[in-house]
Amino acid sequence: MVNLPFGDKEIREYTKEHHQLRNLDADLRSAGLGYIISRTATLSGFKGEIPEINKDDISELLLTRFKTISLNELNFAFKLDRHGYHGEPTQHYQLFNAEYVARVLNRYLKYKNEIRIRPRRVK
Repeated sequence: MVNLPFGDKEIREYTKEHHQLRNLDADLRSAGLGYIISRTATLSGFKGEIPEINKDDISELLLTRFKTISLNELNFAFKLDRHGYHGEPTQHYQLFNAEYVARVLNRYLKYKNEIRIRPRRVK
């Protein structure tokens, strides 16, 4: 039996190109991003509404710098951050914007790379 790291399912999904943000149907991607951003904002304690300009900026960021991650990975990245897997959760200072999203995803990508190079233990 191979001991898989936490999040291995979400990380493995990365290799499936049809799951990547850049390859999703625009309507599916938009609905998925809207759900994940809204859910994350609520669970992170963000109060208020996210301005439309920030939503557009976040979408642009995701489709340029992070276009190869999946919706599940995006959701998982926020979960890891919220639950403190990287130490103290990333502060949003009541401003849910592209800068906050980039900080969370950069921490996630660092974690993901560490998981990839870590040898797997076999029981």
